[in-house]
Amino acid sequence: MLLKKIKELVPNPEQILVTGFSAGAFATSLLTDAVAAAFPKYRDITACVDSAMMHYDWQRVARDVWKAPEEITARLTGNEIVSDSLLALHRNHPEIRIMYCCSVRDAALTQMEMYLEDGRWIPDKAAGVSFQRKLKEMLELLQNEIPDLSTFLFDTPDKNSKDADLTVHCLCGSNAAFTTVVDGVSCTDWMMRGVSGEVLKLGLGLL
Repeated sequence: MLLKKIKELVPNPEQILVTGFSAGAFATSLLTDAVAAAFPKYRDITACVDSAMMHYDWQRVARDVWKAPEEITARLTGNEIVSDSLLALHRNHPEIRIMYCCSVRDAALTQMEMYLEDGRWIPDKAAGVSFQRKLKEMLELLQNEIPDLSTFLFDTPDKNSKDADLTVHCLCGSNAAFTTVVDGVSCTDWMMRGVSGEVLKLGLGLL
C-alpha cells in the first residue's frame, strides 16, 4: 500500500534510493527488488543497508512465522539473512548499486547474535569479537560475489557497553553521519558519491 502511494506521488523518479537502518536495513536488503519491480522503467537505483547482520534459521522463520511468499523464502538459503538477500538482489538486478554500512562490533547486533546463539542477553567482549569475525566473513562473501559493493565500516565506541568494547548501532540516519569520517570520507559523502555511482570501500582495514 505504501509503495502504491509513493508511485502516485512520484510517478517518474530520476533516481531511487532504498535505505533503512537497524530493522529497516533488513527490510532494505529483502525488499529493494520489490521497489525495482514497481518502477520497471527506472534503473538508477541504489540500496543502502545500515547496520544489519543476523544468523538464524531465517527460511523457517520466513515460511512458518512471517508466512512470506515463496519469492522471499526461496532466497534465504543460508543462515544469514542480509547476505542471502543482497546476493539474490544482485543476481536478479545486477544494475542496482548496493551499499553497506556497519560498525565493526555493533552493540545491538552483537546482543542479538549472542541471544540467538546461546540465550544470553548481556554482551561481553568475546561476543563483540565473535560479531566482528562474522562481519568480516560476511563481507568477504559479498565482495567476492558483488565486486562493486560499497562499504563504510566504522568503530565509534558505544558508551553504554562498558567493558565489552562494543561500537555504536546505526549511522546513516543520524547527525553523526556528517562527522563520522573513515579513510578521509564522511558517511554522508560516501552515500552521496555511492548514489552517483562511485564505488568506495571504506573501513575494511578495521576488520
